[in-house]
Amino acid sequence: PYGETNEYYLTNENLIAMTLTIAVTLVPRDDVKVTFKHYYESVEGNYLDEESLKIELNATADTTKHIAVEDLRNKKGFTYKNSTLSNGEEVISYLVSPLGDTVIHCYYERKTTLINYVDNDYSALNPEGYLPESKIVKYGVPFILEQPLNYFILGYDFVGYKVGESTLYDLHYMVEEEVESITFSVEYRPRENAVYYVYRWIEGEVDVLTCYGKVGSVVSVENMEYIGHERVTNDLEILSGTITGYLLDDEGNVVKGSILALHVYYKTLSYHLTLPEGVGSEILQNVKYGQSVTLPPALVSEGLEFLGWDVNGELFAPESTFLMPAIDVVIKPIWKEKAMEESVSNDESKGLNPGVIIGIIVGAVAFLVIVGVVSSIVSKHQKSRAQLIEKLKVVNRNMFKK
Repeated sequence: PYGETNEYYLTNENLIAMTLTIAVTLVPRDDVKVTFKHYYESVEGNYLDEESLKIELNATADTTKHIAVEDLRNKKGFTYKNSTLSNGEEVISYLVSPLGDTVIHCYYERKTTLINYVDNDYSALNPEGYLPESKIVKYGVPFILEQPLNYFILGYDFVGYKVGESTLYDLHYMVEEEVESITFSVEYRPRENAVYYVYRWIEGEVDVLTCYGKVGSVVSVENMEYIGHERVTNDLEILSGTITGYLLDDEGNVVKGSILALHVYYKTLSYHLTLPEGVGSEILQNVKYGQSVTLPPALVSEGLEFLGWDVNGELFAPESTFLMPAIDVVIKPIWKEKAMEESVSNDESKGLNPGVIIGIIVGAVAFLVIVGVVSSIVSKHQKSRAQLIEKLKVVNRNMFKK
């Protein structure tokens, strides 16, 4: 902190030696800055620099200050983790140095909550079922609630979890309060529309109907009608059963993953096909329901135009096809008379022939004469009729007087 300088001055008379002493005084710094950068754990698990806090301190060469870095921020859902200097050295408290500014990095992690599952006494209905294990989740991080495993309960459907007074039908959840634990209660409800299947066997082929009914009710397909078919007796038929959503074995235990299935057997019926005499003799007269039928080609008749085939009131083109319905079919031809085509030719001219024009004029005159004669007769007739009516009125009055 101290320095010396020697200077020599010459005068006109003699040499004088002098020592000049300079004292330098250091002024204590009062603007030392300590910057705290706060990093909060994100949903993905890394840390983001959200905000910084700069603190100005009065620090001198003779006095220093300790700064506690724990709990510098109290943010909802987060808790303090640790702090480090820029070189990565972890610090709990910091001795402020007057030699320069400092940056302290503070890290905060999300608080955690314990998730518990309870069965709400449904385990008595299916002792083999078990609930998901408890787990720890972080505040503000979405997660999916696990479904109970092997919980096939006769006549019930899993609908969600109950938390407090609310039922969660959507299994997506996120902790939004600072709580140590949350309990999720399994919720089931009686099955109102349980599914069961009806297998319709038709000559070796099968189609499956998906049906619904109330749990506990008995269904029967013994009288189930199927258009174009007739039920036949078969040793493999299962015509009735109790809707449970699952089949039961001989001891009454639930067969998991199985659903009530009823099997019915049918044969396809045939229907009569009537054709015009001598037409389409190669077409079968008895045709099975749903079978494709090809119509005969067009017919030819002098003076008539063939329009197509009438199949039970519906018009089809020649050689087209239709599927046999579940009724008898009558096929009839549809005809239309051909129009007579007349033409008047005029050699090298598009106008009317002079003879034709004269004929038209004569005909018009004759028409006018006839109209005049008829009008005259009608006029005379109307006049005579009026006179006759007047005479009748006079006679009538005379008779009334008498």
